[in-house]
Amino acid sequence: MTKTIETSPPRSRAWRKILMIFGVLAVLASAAVFTVFAFTGEAVKGAESFLQTNAVQGPDAAWRQASRGFQAATTAEGWAALSRSQGLAGYAGASWNRRSVSGHEATLSGTISLADGGRVPAEVRLIEDASGWKVHSFVFGTAGASAGLGSPTEMIAGERIANVCREILAQQSNFQLDGATCPSIAATKGAVAECTATRGTASGPMRVTIQAIDVDGDINIGCVANLGAPAQ
Repeated sequence: MTKTIETSPPRSRAWRKILMIFGVLAVLASAAVFTVFAFTGEAVKGAESFLQTNAVQGPDAAWRQASRGFQAATTAEGWAALSRSQGLAGYAGASWNRRSVSGHEATLSGTISLADGGRVPAEVRLIEDASGWKVHSFVFGTAGASAGLGSPTEMIAGERIANVCREILAQQSNFQLDGATCPSIAATKGAVAECTATRGTASGPMRVTIQAIDVDGDINIGCVANLGAPAQ
């Protein structure tokens, strides 16, 4: 009696090996994606909680919810102006297609969806402390853009703002200030900073507003100082 052993052609065996390799790679890729999403899940909740608070309770409430570093880098007024410029009051959801976490820091990149159908590309950095994940910084693309991060929103240092306002007031109204202290402010049209100015023994508030940003990136700033009379 003879026994016939069927064998697969060499080409068939090669394809089986290729398919097995692709299968293993697909499993590994899926596992990697699952791991990233698992580790960044709490950071995502932190970012979306911040945006939800901003939309429902207002920018001031969201600003208070952010990290101390965020609060030190921009004023509540500056964040409110930036929020308005991006239409975040209409926040409807977010999709984060790029996520990374390293220790107690996380970065999320994706798109914020607005109730009117608009889409805002954004990148948010968060830090983790004892109370959970908190927003540390935001970078927005152009409102309404559907892809890409666009140009980051810059911050103007408080010292620079103070110096510019001193020059503006001296040139426009011959009003010489001895000193001024300002917080940093977002380089966004409509952003506002409340400063303190001094002249001799008088001191008072100085309101700074970003009036316009031209195509070359030049920023027009308006400064109004209201100094009280010196104490008698």
